[in-house]
Amino acid sequence: MQSKQWRTITIMELTVQIVGVDLAHVDFGERCEGSGRSRFFLGIQKGEEVMDLVPVTDASATFTARFDVSPLPGGGTNFLGPYAHGTRAARFCYLCWVSQDDAGNMNMFSRIKLHLSSLGWARVEASAHAGKPVVMRFSLLGRRGGPICASVPEDAVRWDYC
Repeated sequence: MQSKQWRTITIMELTVQIVGVDLAHVDFGERCEGSGRSRFFLGIQKGEEVMDLVPVTDASATFTARFDVSPLPGGGTNFLGPYAHGTRAARFCYLCWVSQDDAGNMNMFSRIKLHLSSLGWARVEASAHAGKPVVMRFSLLGRRGGPICASVPEDAVRWDYC
């Protein structure tokens, strides 16, 4: 009979506060001129749903995402929960650009991928133990003044820890 060795996996809750700045300066082109600007929003994707919509007329957008976290070999962090997307080794969360049509329907037209894999376990664990959020700050402006879309480069993100 073989014996099995069980490992204890540490699972903690971590809050990540996501702060996108320069929102009011994002240029959505002709369809966003004048009163059309009030029909554009930024939200956070939770599961398949886009939540907590912020109008692009605001100066910035702040979102709060809660993750269950556990350590990965090599000092990395595994992020779990409805805000987490991607593979175990390369988790990320999404912010979504949303427009409202004349009938009031909300339609996602692009997303921002925010990588979480650079958050090492030591910092995550310290923040979770302290009950303090990890804060992620970045500009929502793309290269030519339009909305940032796709992946936000790691060097464009500032992380603040407890």
